[in-house]
Amino acid sequence: MEGNRVFLGLELINGVSFTQLYWIDSNVFNNGAIGTEDIKEIINYELSMLK
Repeated sequence: MEGNRVFLGLELINGVSFTQLYWIDSNVFNNGAIGTEDIKEIINYELSMLK
């Protein structure tokens, strides 16, 4: 869990929503889950659209 981090607001198809803390450089979520390369690419793409 190193480097820059962001808060991600997620909403599932069934309407459940929650927030996760995500470390961009480590590709790790606050609950210890490690993201896949696909997840990392999606998050990086979405973050690039904010700038």
